[in-house]
Order: sequence, then structure tokens, then C-alpha cells
Amino acid sequence: MPGLTGLEMISGSVATARTMAIVRRMYYRFNRIDESRDGNIDAAELNAALGCLCTCAEYSTNLFHTLDLDSSGLISFREFTVGISEMIFASAIAKFRTAIQLFDSDRDGKVTAAQLAGAFLVLVSYGDVR
Repeated sequence: MPGLTGLEMISGSVATARTMAIVRRMYYRFNRIDESRDGNIDAAELNAALGCLCTCAEYSTNLFHTLDLDSSGLISFREFTVGISEMIFASAIAKFRTAIQLFDSDRDGKVTAAQLAGAFLVLVSYGDVR
């Protein structure tokens, strides 16, 4: 596709200025998390980046598996962009499915009362639930 910037090629289409601004912000955040500068985020890098937000490594691990779309053990920029975009811009049903993936610590496709209580405790401890 001649004339497209690298970010437009990564995003997969000719994008609006607003979309490109979002992709640029994601690229900036991705690079801040990618401490090794190898173009991928590994579990330790994501865990370190979320350390100030989440006291429970279980949720960081579940987020990592949710974003690692190809199960390679690494999150590429494309996976990061797709995953975060789906969490932000998805339908309510898709957001609900993502929440199930994040809180389902034993990955059995169900969220138990104990898992849900643990998730609420983490959110309440950071003032995210009113």
C-alpha cells in the first residue's frame, strides 16, 4: 500500500486522524512496557507495568493470556493494539467475555463467587468501585 505510514500499515487500514492518534498513544504505551526493546511484551514486563495497578499477579497473568492472541508467550504490538481496542471499543457482550477471561483464574470458562469477590477486593482497594 504505497504512501501509508508504518502505523497505518500496522493498524491494517487507512485510518482517520483520530484513529491514528489512538494508535500512536498505544504505540507509545507499548514501548514503555517493552523494557527489553525487542518489539514484544513478555509476562514479566506486563507484570512490572501493572505492578502499581494490581496487587494480584493472577489478574496480570490472565490479562497477559487474553492479549497473547497466538499463545506465543509474547504480546506483539498488533496483539496489544487489537486486545486493548477490543476492551475499549467492544460491545457490552464482548467486554463481558473479556471480564470473564480476566477473573477466571482457573480458566474453566466460569467465574465463581470467590473469584468475583477477589476481583472486587482488588478494584475496591484502588478506589475503582464506588
